[in-house]
Amino acid sequence: MTGRWFASSVRVGAIASAARGQDGRAEVRPSITLTRTREEAGDDDVVLPPAGTDLRLPMVGPGDVVGFDRNLVARREPPDGCLNADPGELACVEFAHADLPWQLSPPDAPPWLALVVLREDEGVPAERRPLPVVTIPPQAQFDLVDAAMWAHVEARLTDEDDPRGQIMSGVRRRSGAVVARLVCPRRLHGGTAYVACVVPATAAGREAGVRGRPADPRLAAQPAWTAGAVPVEVPVYHWWRFRTGPDGSFEALARRLNGVDPSMIAGFGVRSVGVRNPWPQREPPEGTPATVTAQIQGALRIPGSEVPDEVWTPASPAQEAFVDELLGELNAPGRRFDPTRPPPEEAGAVTPPLYGGQFTGLRRADAAGWQTTLNLQVRHRVVASLGARYVQLEQEFLMARAWEQAGPIREAARLVAAAELAAECGRRAQDKHLATMDQVALAALSAPLGSTLSIALGLEDTREPRPLGDVVGETAVPGGAFTTAFARLTRPGGGLARRGVRAAERPPREDAALAAGLNGDRLLGPPASSTEATGDTSTLGTRQTDPAGAAAAGTLAVLMDGELSQCDVRGDYAAHAQFAGFAVGAPDTSALGDLTRTLAAETGTSERTVVSGGWLRGLRRTADFVPTDTPQDMGGALGMGAATLTAAIRVGIEPVPLQLARVQDTLSAPGLQDAAAPDPRPLRPIMTHPSFDVPMAAELFHRWPEWGLPGLGGLPEDSVVLLETNPAFAEAFLVGLNGEFNRELRWREFPTDERGTAFARFWSSAGPSRDRSAPPDIDEIARWPLGTALGGHDRMGGRSLLTLLVRGEVLRRFPGTVVHAVQAAEDGSVPPDGAGTWFPPTFTVPADESTSLYAFETPTREQAAAGGWLFVIREPMHGTRFGFDDEASGPRPPLALWSDLTWADVPVDGRGFLVPRSVGGRPPTPERENGTDPAWGRDAADIARIAFQRPFQLAYRAEEMLPGG
Repeated sequence: MTGRWFASSVRVGAIASAARGQDGRAEVRPSITLTRTREEAGDDDVVLPPAGTDLRLPMVGPGDVVGFDRNLVARREPPDGCLNADPGELACVEFAHADLPWQLSPPDAPPWLALVVLREDEGVPAERRPLPVVTIPPQAQFDLVDAAMWAHVEARLTDEDDPRGQIMSGVRRRSGAVVARLVCPRRLHGGTAYVACVVPATAAGREAGVRGRPADPRLAAQPAWTAGAVPVEVPVYHWWRFRTGPDGSFEALARRLNGVDPSMIAGFGVRSVGVRNPWPQREPPEGTPATVTAQIQGALRIPGSEVPDEVWTPASPAQEAFVDELLGELNAPGRRFDPTRPPPEEAGAVTPPLYGGQFTGLRRADAAGWQTTLNLQVRHRVVASLGARYVQLEQEFLMARAWEQAGPIREAARLVAAAELAAECGRRAQDKHLATMDQVALAALSAPLGSTLSIALGLEDTREPRPLGDVVGETAVPGGAFTTAFARLTRPGGGLARRGVRAAERPPREDAALAAGLNGDRLLGPPASSTEATGDTSTLGTRQTDPAGAAAAGTLAVLMDGELSQCDVRGDYAAHAQFAGFAVGAPDTSALGDLTRTLAAETGTSERTVVSGGWLRGLRRTADFVPTDTPQDMGGALGMGAATLTAAIRVGIEPVPLQLARVQDTLSAPGLQDAAAPDPRPLRPIMTHPSFDVPMAAELFHRWPEWGLPGLGGLPEDSVVLLETNPAFAEAFLVGLNGEFNRELRWREFPTDERGTAFARFWSSAGPSRDRSAPPDIDEIARWPLGTALGGHDRMGGRSLLTLLVRGEVLRRFPGTVVHAVQAAEDGSVPPDGAGTWFPPTFTVPADESTSLYAFETPTREQAAAGGWLFVIREPMHGTRFGFDDEASGPRPPLALWSDLTWADVPVDGRGFLVPRSVGGRPPTPERENGTDPAWGRDAADIARIAFQRPFQLAYRAEEMLPGG
C-alpha cells in the first residue's frame, strides 16, 4: 500500500555540504582522495588539497540567477483559471525537481523561493525585462522568517523501511513520486479573484531579477522584504490566476444534504395526461367522465411503483373505445398490401405512426408481443413520440454526423454496385455467346484458363478445387492439345484449316482430340475428316510440295506426339481400375503400325523412334493421306466426358461468385462477408447505419427534464433521493428515436434498410474515447424477440437499477464528486480505505449542473431492503491539498484529531496569515495526540501533515432511503 511521507527539506550534490561564506555566498571545500600504488612501498592514500590548504569554491547563489525552467512546475492548486476554488484551502505550487527550493540555499538557510498570493486589486505582474515584476503591498507580505515552514517535500512510498533514504534516492532519480511544494500561508476569502506568484525569498534574488544583473552575494542572507513594512517590488518567476467560490467547503456543503422519501412528495415520479378526448374531431363515448387521465412514469420512478398494465383514471369506456379506434387506424396502411383487398378508390388519411414496424416487419399493431404494448398504450406511445420528436428537432445535426461516418461505406457501396453491374454484364454475355456453344468448343475456348480456373473434378476425388489444366491432364486428351497454341493452330479459318480443306471434303476440326480425349478414347485424325496413311513408301519423296498433305500430316503429328506422351501417363496409372486391361506400348492401330514399321525399316531406326516429334515433322511433308469416314481408335485412357468438364467450367466462370469473391477479398462492409452466391442478391447494396454513443438520458433531462423524472423541478435543493430506472420507458424512447431516424436516413438517401439501431444507449456511455468496450444498453431492435415484454430487452434483462439522485450546491461547486455503494462494516460504519468491496456506479447522468444520477447494479432493491448497504458520497481528490475546515456553528465537541481543526482553531495574525507557532493556546492539542503525532510549529513536515486535507465522505443507509424506510 502506498503511503504519503513529508520531509522539511532535501539537498543533494555539493549544496548539501556547503556553508555560508564571509560574503554571504555558499561555499564548498573540495576534497579528493587518491590511492597511490608503488612496488617498493605498497599503497598509500593522497588527499588533495594537502592538509592546511584553505581551498574554498563559491557556488551559484540566488543573486546569480533570474529564474528557473517553468517546465519544472508540476501542479498548481487551485488550478490556473479555476473559478470556484475552496476558500478554506491554501494555495500551493509543486515542482518536479524535489530539491529546487533549496538548490541555491546552504543547509542553514531558508529556501530561496517563496509563494505569495495577492488579490487582483492589490497587484498584478507587469511585463518587464528580464522578468515580470509585481509590487507586494504590506498586507500581502508574510513573514519570511518563517519561510522554511512553508516549503516541504512529499513522497509517495510503497515501502516504509528507510523513508529518508528512499526520498533521497527519488530526488536523485528525479522520480515523479517525490515533489517539492511551496505553500502560501495567506487565508483566502470567498468570491475573490487572486494572483499567485513564485518570487525570490532573498534580497539578492530580488535585486538580480529586477535589475537584470548579478547582485551583491551578501544580500543572499537577507530576506526579500520585511513583513508589513513597505510595499516592495519583486521579480516574478512564475504566476497564475484563480478565483474562489462562495464560502463553503465540500464538507460544509455535503452536510447540508438531506435524505428525502420520494413517496412522501405528491405527484413525484408520475405525470398525468388528459385522455378524455384523444380524437379531437370525434366525440368521446357516452358516459365518459369529464376528466380522464392516464398516468405516465418517467425514465426514473419510485422503487416498487411499476404498473403492469395501463389503467385510466377513473375507469371509463373511453379507454376500450380508444384502443379499438387506434388499432383500426394503425392497421389501415398495412391493409394496402393485402392482395385480396381491392385498391382504394380515393387517397386515405394520414394515420398515427406504427412504432417498431420497420424492425419487426409487421404491419399490424395487434400482431403480438412488445410491439402491441408499445403501440396500444398511451404511456408508451407518448414516450416513443418523444424519441421521434428529438430526431425532428436535431435532424440537421444528426444527419451531418451520419454522413461523416458514411465516408468509407459510400466508397464500398460504389465498388459493390460496380461489381454487381459487372456480374450482370458478364452473365448476359455468357448467355449470349457461351450458352449455345458446343461443349467441346467451350472446353477448347477455356484453354487459357488452365492455370487460373479451379474446378472440383479429377482422377483423385479430393473435393477440393484444382486448376483446370491439371484436371484435363489426367484425361486421354493428348499432351499439348489443351493449350492456347493448339487452339490457335487448329481454329476454324486458321492456316491449318485452310490448307486441310484442299485435301479433304470437309475442313479438319481441332476439337476432335478434345472430344475423344475427354471421353477416354485416342483417335488418329479428326472424326469429321479422318485420314489414313496408304503405306505406299514409294511416294514418300513425291509429295513434298503438297500443302494439303502437309496440313493433314501436321494434325497427325500433334496427335502422334500426344499419344506417345500419353503412353507414359498410362504407365503411371496402370494399376488404376479404369486402366486395367490396357497395354502400355505403341498405338495398336494396324494401319499406323504398318506405317511405322515401314518407316523404321527404311530409316534403320526403331518403331518407337519413328513416332517422335522430329520424324512426325518430316512425315508432315512426305506422307500421302486419303479421306476416310471412321476415326481410328488409338487406345484407352481416363475419360470424364465433355459434358462433365464443361458443366464444371460453366460453374467456375459464373460472374456472380467471381465478383463476390473479389469484393469480399478487398472490402470490409456490414453484411458483405456473410453474403453467399446462392443468395437471391449477394451483391445487393450495402445497408448500414451510423452509430451514436451518446447516452440519450442526458439529452432527455437536458431538453425535457419533467419527462425524465416528473416532479424534478419541485424537488428541494440539497436533497438525496433513492429511485430506480424504468426499462420500459428507455426502450419505448429508443424505438421511437431509431424508427424516426431511420426514416430520416431513407429520406436523405443514406444507404440503409431502415432496420438499424443507431442509438443503442439510453443510460450508459461508451467510456473514454480510446476505450469503447462498455456494452450498449440494448441489442439491435430488429433482433428483439416479439414474445419478450417491453422493457425486457436490455443487457440487464429488464431489471431496474437503484439510482441515487443527488441535488445540491455541492455538485455545482465540486462536479467531480464521487459516489459508491459499499457494505457496511460490522459496526455499521463505512469500511476504511482498502477494506470492503466498493461498487462504483454503473453509469452517471448529469440532469443539470447541480443534479446528478448515480445508478448501481449492486445492491439490488432486495439487497438494499435487507440492510447493511451504504451509499457513500466522497469528496473528489485531484491532488494533495492543504487547509482547514470552516468554523462550525453551535457548540463543538473536543478536538480529537488534527484533521478536525477549523480555521477558528489555528493562530492567524492580523493580516490573515497563519502563524506556525502556538499563540494563545491555539491550536489546541488533540485528545488522541500521543507524543509521536505531528506538533504544530515543529518543522515544515509537521505543518504539512497537520494542514493536509483528507477527502470528506458522507454515508446514507440504503434501507432508510427506500420508500417507508
